[in-house]
Amino acid sequence: MSGFDTSKDPADSRHSDSGPASDDGAEAEGGGAATAYQIPSEILPFAARETIVANVDISTSPLSERGTAERYPRRGSIGAGGMGEVLLCHDEQIGRDVALKRMHAHSGKNLDVRARFEREARIQAQLEHPSIVPVYDMGIDPDGQSYFTMKRVYGVTLRDVIEALRGGDPKAERFFSRHKLLSSFSSVCLAVEYAHARGVIHRDLKPENVMLGAFGEVNVLDWGLAKVAGEHDEQRSSLAEVLSTASPREVEVPDVGSSPTAYGSILGTPGYMAPEQAAGDVDALGPASDIYALGAILFELLALEPLHAAESVTGRLHSTLVQVDGRPSARATDRAIPPELDDICQHAVALEPADRFVSARALHEAVDRFLQGDLDLERRAQMADEHAEAARSALEASRRGEQDAAAARTEAARELRSALALRPDHQDALTAMIELLVELPTTMPTEVEDALGRMRELHRPAMARAVAVTVLSIAVWTPFVLWMGIHSWRVFGAGVGVLVAAMLAIAVFGRKITSVSIGVVMVALFGVLAVAGLVAGPLILVPGGASVCAVLLIVDLRASARLRALFVAVCTGAIVLPLLLQTIGLLPSSYVFAGGQMIIVPMMLELPAGLTIWTLAAMSVATVVAPALLAGRFVDALKSLERKQFLRAWQLRQFVPDAAEQGIDQEQPAP
Repeated sequence: MSGFDTSKDPADSRHSDSGPASDDGAEAEGGGAATAYQIPSEILPFAARETIVANVDISTSPLSERGTAERYPRRGSIGAGGMGEVLLCHDEQIGRDVALKRMHAHSGKNLDVRARFEREARIQAQLEHPSIVPVYDMGIDPDGQSYFTMKRVYGVTLRDVIEALRGGDPKAERFFSRHKLLSSFSSVCLAVEYAHARGVIHRDLKPENVMLGAFGEVNVLDWGLAKVAGEHDEQRSSLAEVLSTASPREVEVPDVGSSPTAYGSILGTPGYMAPEQAAGDVDALGPASDIYALGAILFELLALEPLHAAESVTGRLHSTLVQVDGRPSARATDRAIPPELDDICQHAVALEPADRFVSARALHEAVDRFLQGDLDLERRAQMADEHAEAARSALEASRRGEQDAAAARTEAARELRSALALRPDHQDALTAMIELLVELPTTMPTEVEDALGRMRELHRPAMARAVAVTVLSIAVWTPFVLWMGIHSWRVFGAGVGVLVAAMLAIAVFGRKITSVSIGVVMVALFGVLAVAGLVAGPLILVPGGASVCAVLLIVDLRASARLRALFVAVCTGAIVLPLLLQTIGLLPSSYVFAGGQMIIVPMMLELPAGLTIWTLAAMSVATVVAPALLAGRFVDALKSLERKQFLRAWQLRQFVPDAAEQGIDQEQPAP
């Protein structure tokens, strides 16, 4: 049957009641191959030998005018193409609305085009299937143009549905569920299988040529490019010739139905035609070519984007000729497409015809099994094992440092999500997931480092203000200072000026860590400690104040190791440097030793006996209390973090297999 032998399907016997069909390629009267199609026994067990008559007969017979205008008064227009138009008419004789397709006057003058038009009508008329629009009448109108009438169908095309779903139309999402669309697609497969049984391949299956009705109707439209078994089809150009000579745009051939598109001389629609059809290999065309187109439709129905998504026709043709990833889930990662449907799509759009489903009925049955809930659990388990193994390999690679640790851990997490989506109780995947969650990366990922830096930048102004306020709190001691008496107003004024400048410098430059801001903060810190040294020398008050300032800056600014070393150096220098300068005589000595006594020589304040003792005592207490309060604040934060971490670990245990719990306990931080 020249490309229509589906004997690979064990359910499809090619024998009729009269014995085996002829294999000599002889054609029946009218050009069809003389063979019969037996209905599979599992479909009609009570009539396993019942047959459908042989291939569609496209022999011609003369047409005559029979009062067309009187019988079919026009009521409107349904659509039009380059070669003809479809009118809404009323059949006065029967009393129903019909669709009347007729040729344009200029098209009817071309005998080849006219023959193709009449051929389409005869093919469609003899494909008597609930999902193929029936043809009622055929003739010549008063203008001498061929026409045929057919059932008026209502609904929307699958293309309209896909576009609405892609746009997020809530009505479309509510009415056209995935289950409903798959059921309709399954009906399309059976209609195509019926056509194949009659020796006809469609050659232009696409979403535009599938219409869905409001009452469950499914119609396969536009049989203008159909090929009948045994019919001679002119040799088409090779793809290489087409791509080298054709204009780089989509070309509409004369209307044979609903204006199917072609590129050069290759009939069909780029993006849906099979590779052998795109290559112009007419001899290789057969039912498998339609199965490829059905697979492309199923892919788009699930992913809401075409299988071959190139913008240009040339790009779609080239994409058709290579083995593309036929899994809709790989393209539409957010649509939760089950692996069973992935497998069906990949099988249907295989590059080689022999690797596709053996028949459109086999494709229908695969979809129907999914709809009935006959899920391939073994395949799910196998795929889950594959994903878990890949995750384990990525996790081990990150531990060994064989590749970027962050990228390896990301890959492991992705594979584990896939494994657990297929089998939520997969023990190896759960164990690996826990290891991934409780083991910290050896290096800080760049994106985490960047996020941490952004968080610090957001909090840095507040921290800088807190440090400045702390420096400003020194003003609390002003009444005590004035009470004690000013020894040198010039030195006192200079000290106050340094404190104010330091406060402003820290508040302004502490917002962002740069080489300039670090230098300014260091100078300000040194100035504050130097002012403290004017009260009782560098050995009294300064060490305690230096300790408080260093801890405050290191903690609030989250200083790095280098910055911590700089802060310690500055605070130490505020003690040592004044002593050195006093020792070599560049500064007046703060201390005098006489008779075994160390006498403080004030530079800024008077030091009355009673008041000085209590003032120094209060300042010393402050140097003890301030670090304690600061430490307490961070201890509270640490305890809160520890509590949250242990609560997360407890919660995580609820999802963990027993084998993984020991690993969690080993990873708990020490208190």
